Amino acid sequence: MSILTRQTKVELKDSNIALLGSDLELKVRQHAGDSEPAWSGVGQKEGVKIWRVEKFKLVGWPRPDEPYRAHDRYGLFFDGDSYIVLHTYKESDSADRLLHDVHFWLGKESTQDEAGTAAYKTVELDDHLQPEGGAVQYREAQGHESDRFLALFPHFLVVKGGVSSGFHHPGAIFPSKARKIYRMWTIRGKLNLKSSGAKEQKQLITYELSFEGLTIEQGGVYVYDDSDHIYVYNTKSSSAWDRYKVGEYVMSMGYCRTVGFNGYAVFDEGTKGDTEFLKLVGVDSVTPAHSRVYEEAFGPPATLYRLKEVVPQLDLEPISLARSELKSDGMYILDDYANAHHPVVYVWVGNGVTLNARFALTHGETYLREKKEKLSRKGQHVSLSVAVVRIKEGQETPPFLKAFEAAQ
Repeated sequence: MSILTRQTKVELKDSNIALLGSDLELKVRQHAGDSEPAWSGVGQKEGVKIWRVEKFKLVGWPRPDEPYRAHDRYGLFFDGDSYIVLHTYKESDSADRLLHDVHFWLGKESTQDEAGTAAYKTVELDDHLQPEGGAVQYREAQGHESDRFLALFPHFLVVKGGVSSGFHHPGAIFPSKARKIYRMWTIRGKLNLKSSGAKEQKQLITYELSFEGLTIEQGGVYVYDDSDHIYVYNTKSSSAWDRYKVGEYVMSMGYCRTVGFNGYAVFDEGTKGDTEFLKLVGVDSVTPAHSRVYEEAFGPPATLYRLKEVVPQLDLEPISLARSELKSDGMYILDDYANAHHPVVYVWVGNGVTLNARFALTHGETYLREKKEKLSRKGQHVSLSVAVVRIKEGQETPPFLKAFEAAQ
């Protein structure tokens, strides 16, 4: 019997999809057996299905139609874990065909085994869905989630802990006699995902932070919970919606307390008494916002390459940025890293491609690593955490198509 031990946290440069085809894949296969019971019946109706990786196995995470309370697990992710999220939907109410997005989300403290299992199982799930046309695959790294992924959750919440750490039960969100601090803000849902509950509304995003090296940045709302009191700090740049949605959630946090809870306190930056909150969390002042816009973004809006060979290294041919260049017998990399809103690397696979198509995401990550190595010698930084998306011919998404507009 194999025993899973706690490993060094995942490093994107040498793990997850980069390990497909390696000894890790063999271990996953050995644990999975001949078939994956988690795939039974999935993808046959609209909705969202979530699994968490636990010792090479997939364990179902609650459905969005379960009762929603502050401590429910739908939309809750632990930063020490890896997850697979399947979204099955129709383009319109009148459409007959079901479409699929498969996201595998990697917490920043996830282990190699967990992240690699999520990556491999994503490919396996896509194989299972092939009779229905397969899925668009997304690699989502914590802190760099795509809008399409976030739109699945009315409240997206990332907290510390995970299966391997032992802190993985929903009750760990609000433990007694513990200090926790969160940053919260809202986004507008971009998709009409009636199966997810998002429904084009304002969605709340919550990240639990570490007290070590903590900074309070402009933008959003900070919530400090010492189990006896809940303190709310509204930065000047926080919106009215931020404050409203956070207020709703903070009230629900209080409702979960049975004994020993003594109430709430709200502080607005720049008003009398606001420094009390900063002292409570050990911070001297508020710092400027760290934008999601990548300062290292450079080059043209997007660059298109035809993938000629994949071993021993990628052999790429730069071609003009035009949809007419995409041929059914080819595989292409669309580098939209300079996208100021959401940097991404796409791997487009023609319907006539069979060799190396199954692990196309691997080629996207390899491309990122090679780009990082090349440009680091010039003093430029490339993040390996940006989204990598595999799209098959006929599955093109609006963001993918929009990348071609700049060339027109």
